[in-house]
Amino acid sequence: MRPDRTSGTAPAAGRTPVVQPGPDPVGPAAGAPPLVSVMTIFLNEERFLEEAIRSVLAQTYPHWELLLVDDGSTDGSTAIARRYAAEYPDRIRYLEHPGHANRGMGASRALALQHAAGEYVCFLDGDDVYLPRKLERQVAVMEANPRVGLLYGPTEYWYSWDGSSDTRKDYVWQRFGAPVKRVIEPPELVVRFLLDGGTLPCMGSVMVRRSVAVEAKGFDERFRGLFEDQAFLAAACLTSPAYIFPECHDRYRQHPDSTCSRAGPEDVEAARAEYLAWLRGRIEQRGIRHAALLRALDAAEAGARGRRAGGLRELVRRARKAVTGPSSRLAKFAKKWLQASRPRPGLVRFGSLRRVTPISRRWGMDRGRPLDRYYIENFLERHRMDVRGRVLEVGDPTYTLRYGGERVTRSDVLHVTEGNPVATIIGDLASADHIPSDAFDCIILTQTLQLIYDVPAALRTVYRILKPGGVLLATFPGITHTGDARWHDTWYWSFTSNSARRLFAEVFGEENVEIRSYGNVLAATAFLYGLADRELRREELDHHDPYYEVVITVHAVKPRGG
Repeated sequence: MRPDRTSGTAPAAGRTPVVQPGPDPVGPAAGAPPLVSVMTIFLNEERFLEEAIRSVLAQTYPHWELLLVDDGSTDGSTAIARRYAAEYPDRIRYLEHPGHANRGMGASRALALQHAAGEYVCFLDGDDVYLPRKLERQVAVMEANPRVGLLYGPTEYWYSWDGSSDTRKDYVWQRFGAPVKRVIEPPELVVRFLLDGGTLPCMGSVMVRRSVAVEAKGFDERFRGLFEDQAFLAAACLTSPAYIFPECHDRYRQHPDSTCSRAGPEDVEAARAEYLAWLRGRIEQRGIRHAALLRALDAAEAGARGRRAGGLRELVRRARKAVTGPSSRLAKFAKKWLQASRPRPGLVRFGSLRRVTPISRRWGMDRGRPLDRYYIENFLERHRMDVRGRVLEVGDPTYTLRYGGERVTRSDVLHVTEGNPVATIIGDLASADHIPSDAFDCIILTQTLQLIYDVPAALRTVYRILKPGGVLLATFPGITHTGDARWHDTWYWSFTSNSARRLFAEVFGEENVEIRSYGNVLAATAFLYGLADRELRREELDHHDPYYEVVITVHAVKPRGG
């Protein structure tokens, strides 16, 4: 959800009327009408969920399915969703995360998209409602504009839902910041979103082609409640044409228990910083060199830094005002801390790190879990459902067994030389003609490619031995030292996201490859010194700076028929 809806401007007097549908955009479509997948995520929405579901049942367009994604609810909303799924088994499905876990909004929308069968996808949060012609009208526009990947329009900000609020507070957001009823080429809308957050639409107004949503990969589980919609909209509008259709067909319920209402300023700014870092990484991953887009992103990042610094200065001001006498040391400390956030030359304190040898040369294994394994194992955890069928892993089957479990029907282990008692295949991936083609459903290749001189040949082998539809889960180092005595002589490469993207796209096709990097300057420094992951706080490990890539991960799929 967006945290800064106040950028939308309410009418000066009275209620802005809901925009009524105009003439049909097109005549009757040829062939079978397309299916629409409505994705509703919810967490403890027992007061509102039934009304949201009924607003889908009331649609004039009959060709839809409703995916109800339970993000770990503990109230009666789980029972409501299950009841409707049982009552309409051909149209409504109930989904949840393994163990009824709470994974956040990004992960929940991703789960819904994974199960969506429609040509088009729409979004309806568990506390909002559709107006009856939402699907009918928007499908018509999408069918009339086959180049358009994403459509959105006005949204009614609905204060009077409880019958007690003054209806004059209700208004229709329509601050588009871009021309309506024309195809808008990418990445124009992303530029506008960055320059004016008030032009971002509500997700309830959006319709997107499922193929565009899948390709965008915009539902990231790091965005649990704030900026998850902005991440998706940016990801889709970076590469796909969009269309603004000026008819209002959804209501955005305003109530104090919503995610946006509960978020404090600190939460918003932290999420904004994470989103902007994510967006910069995505732009770089896509190789987009659009001058206006990069300038807008620079400006947005500068504004975010200014707001954070302003918040700290306000903290100092309030401390000075509130604390007097001897206790004014608190205010002095706060000011000193603010000034020390970027110490002047000569005042940096290295402490235990002022040394020219690492604390550990074994990647921190003698101190705990190596820091890079934190990122590697989080990546594998996110993709555990891909570890299934016949699985090949290099060195030993640890990750196959940990993340595949009963989904694995056969586990194979590849080793480059004889003598490994758990190896079932001996060979070098760069020259492994003896390994059968189309054999494996999943290949786990962690921290191995840097030890293979002919990386393109190894990737061609991996592609060949994967079954069509099979998945490669690969990780390799970015910023690193180059091994201990065992590995140093065969450690040939370090990688970047850019090099990984080109290497894997040449073999698997760009559309079948997802590249991500992990790390920041603190994580990179700690890793080089040989510290373990437990010696940094989780928020320090999770902060992503695309200019300090400690670990790079690849999720690649061999296309069916490939």
